[in-house]
Amino acid sequence: MAGKRIDVVSLFCGCGGLDIGFLGGFVYLGRRYVRTRFNIVLAVDSDRAACSLYRANVGDVTCASVSAPRVWPRAHVVIGGPPCQPFSRAGIRGGADSP
Repeated sequence: MAGKRIDVVSLFCGCGGLDIGFLGGFVYLGRRYVRTRFNIVLAVDSDRAACSLYRANVGDVTCASVSAPRVWPRAHVVIGGPPCQPFSRAGIRGGADSP
């Protein structure tokens, strides 16, 4: 991993799928994805179950509303995974049966 790291803030991080994709350093379906220069400096989600999975799979997470942090770290990139409407508590809650 040559070069300077790229600091990232991740909003609505869920269980970390988007963040893992940004970080790289994994194998999926036999294909190796190299580790990138991205570095998650803050990850935020309000769902406790998702935060638990994030901690297990990615690392530190702030389990609170995205409006909760009062001090934001410096970052080069902000990413976000807005809630999927069929699964979000704020959405229609149709789940896997939703079109």
